[in-house]
Formats: sequence, C-alpha cells, structure tokens
Amino acid sequence: MLKLILSAGLLAASAVTAQAAETEYAFQWTGFAELSPMDELIAWYPNITYSGTFRGEDIDHDSVIRLDEISSLRMTDYHPDFVVGCPAAGPSVVGPSDCMLTSFTYELGGDLAFSAAYQISDRGDSYHWFGFSPPYGMSWEPAHHGDGYEYRITDDTIFQIAAVPEPASWIMLLSGLGLVVATIRKHGRSQGR
Repeated sequence: MLKLILSAGLLAASAVTAQAAETEYAFQWTGFAELSPMDELIAWYPNITYSGTFRGEDIDHDSVIRLDEISSLRMTDYHPDFVVGCPAAGPSVVGPSDCMLTSFTYELGGDLAFSAAYQISDRGDSYHWFGFSPPYGMSWEPAHHGDGYEYRITDDTIFQIAAVPEPASWIMLLSGLGLVVATIRKHGRSQGR
C-alpha cells in the first residue's frame, strides 16, 4: 500500500512540474543546393545539415509560436552560444560578438521560419558573418571575404522538427509503467490463491 501511495505521489509531483507550457524543440534541415548568382544549380549537397533548438510557448493559442513567444534559439552546428539576447562570446571567440534574430515563426506541426545572423571577431580584428533564413537558406562570409558560401533550401531538402521530452515526462512515464507493473503483479497474485 505504501508503494502505491509513493508512486501516486511521485506521479502527481511530476505532473505538476510538467505543467510548464514552454517546450524545447530540436530542428534540422538536411540537403542544400549551391546556386550561382543567376540561381543556376552548381552542386547538390545531400549530407549538409543545419540544426538547432529553440524553446517557446504558444501563448496566444493560435498554433503558431512567434518571435515574442520564444526564450532561446540555438544554432548548434555553427555557433553553440547563439541564443536570443546575444550572450557572451564562446570560448573560441575573442572580442565583440553581435547577433540578431529579426523574425521567427513555427506553425505547430508544420513549418519553421526565422531570420538570424551573427558576427564574431576572431583572434584579430577580422569578423566572420553567418546568416540563416529559411525557406531561403544559409550564407557564411569568412573574415577575409571571397571564400564564403551560400546554400539554398530546395524541394529536396528534408526538414525535421520534434519536441524534446522534458525530464518530468520521463518520470511520469516510468511512474505510470511502475503502477501498471505493480497492478499486474498484484492481480496475478490474487488469481493464484
């Protein structure tokens, strides 16, 4: 009986913590096209990926998370420290860092679009610039200009997005499974008598 009460208490406690409406999402685009200035295909790169995470909440319940409804955006493949609000520069960055997020929309269960860019100073006085703006694509310009690239999202680009389970979700799942197992074991014992 005590196990049942403790399990129910753990389940209730985890349900309370799971009520936080803000959710973390992980996203990824795979496959980009390199186009000429005349929009002619130069090359298709099926293995290039661009991924990241964001945390947000659909506050106005319109099934769209917008710029004013997110608390963070991390573009993991290119600058792990890029977050809404432009935090302190990461360990490989010296000097000023400038970042901007000018637009953001995620239709729940659908498309993600945002326009983000950052500029960082390397160990000298040169700057690198990176921008990403789906459905257009991404571009990068190194410190010494001319060696940058521009990749575009096409119909062949694969987009994936999923909510990242919160720790409380796992606690609720394990608690629920524990209750099911306990009930089955108890029911099995009572039939064996």
